[in-house]
Amino acid sequence: ALFPDAFHAPDYALTPEDLARCTGAAMAQALCDSLPRKQDTKVSLLRKKVQEFEENQRKREIARLRKQEEAKTKKQKPLDVVLAYWKTADEGEWKDNFQAIGTGNDVPKILRGVDKIRNRHMTKRDTEKLAKEVWKEKYVHDSKAKEKTHLEEYTYIHFQKKVGIPQAVVELGYNFIYSLQKYDYDADCEMFLKVFSGEVREEVYYEQIQLQAEIEDLMASIDRGSGEENGKIAKSEFFAGLKSYFRVGHQGGKSHNRFEQLVAALEKDQPDEDSVEYKKLFEEDREYNQGEFAETVRDQMLEERIEYFKDLEEALYDQTNFEETCSPRALENALCKLDPEMPLAEIN
Repeated sequence: ALFPDAFHAPDYALTPEDLARCTGAAMAQALCDSLPRKQDTKVSLLRKKVQEFEENQRKREIARLRKQEEAKTKKQKPLDVVLAYWKTADEGEWKDNFQAIGTGNDVPKILRGVDKIRNRHMTKRDTEKLAKEVWKEKYVHDSKAKEKTHLEEYTYIHFQKKVGIPQAVVELGYNFIYSLQKYDYDADCEMFLKVFSGEVREEVYYEQIQLQAEIEDLMASIDRGSGEENGKIAKSEFFAGLKSYFRVGHQGGKSHNRFEQLVAALEKDQPDEDSVEYKKLFEEDREYNQGEFAETVRDQMLEERIEYFKDLEEALYDQTNFEETCSPRALENALCKLDPEMPLAEIN
C-alpha cells in the first residue's frame, strides 16, 4: 500500500499468517526480506523507501513535540490572559468593576493600570461605532505618516485625543476591549479584536472590505448583463456567480459545505424570493448589524485564512523534511501544492 510500484514479483515467501501480522513499514520490510535474489535491485530500492519513510516519520514526530513544547513554554501576554478569563469566568465578577492587569510593557497602553476600572456596560452599537471611528481615523493618520502604526498603538493615540485624561483612557480601553469580545459573534468586533491582539494582520481587515466590494461589483455586472439593471438578479444567477468567484470545490477554493452555508444565509436574509436584491446584502441597520449573508461571508473569510496558514505550515514541513528553515523554492512548491492555480505573480 505504501509503495505500489516498487516491485512486481509474482511470488513471495510470505504466508497469509505472516502478512496478517505485518502493518505499514513493517509490512514493506517483511516483503523485502522475502523476495527472491533476482529482485535484489528492487529490494534495495524498497529498503531505501522504507528508510526514508521511517526517517520522515521520526522527523515529523520531533517537529510535533517541538511545537508542543514551544506552546507550553511560550509566555502568555497579559491581554490573552484577561481575554481568556473574561471568556470563562462568571460575569458577576466584573458587574461593577474590572480589575486592571498591571502596568508592564507587555500590557497594551489603553489597559495599563492597577486599580479597579468602572464597567460602563457599553452597548454593541457604541462598541461598533467606536471601532469604525478608530479604523477611519487610523487610515487618515497612516496616510500622512511614513509608516503604518500598529492598531494597538493607534487606539491609544485615538483615545488620548478623544478623552484626554489618562484614567479616562484606561476606563474606555477596558470597556472597549471587553465589549469587543462580548460581541465577537459580530464580524466587525471579532476582526478588530483579532488585529488589536496580533492574532491576524491589519491587511485582513482591508481584504474583507475588498471582498465585499468585489462581490457587489460581480453582482452589478451580472445585473447589467441582464439588460434591466434594476438592483435584482435571479437567485440561480447569483449562486452561479458566487460559485465561480469562490472556485467552489476546487483546490484552493471554497468547500461545498461552506458554500451551502452561504446559500442558507442568503435564504434567511431574503426568503421566499426568486431574485436577490444584492445591494441590500451588505447594508447595516441602526445598530450596525449586517445580514446573515454578510456576516457569514466575512466569518468564513477569516476562518479560511487561519486554516490556510496552518495548511501552509504543514506543506512546508513536508517540503523541508520537517526542518525549521526553508528555501524560496520550497515555499513556492508548498504554495502550489495548496493552490495549483495560483498565478505566478501572487506566488512571487
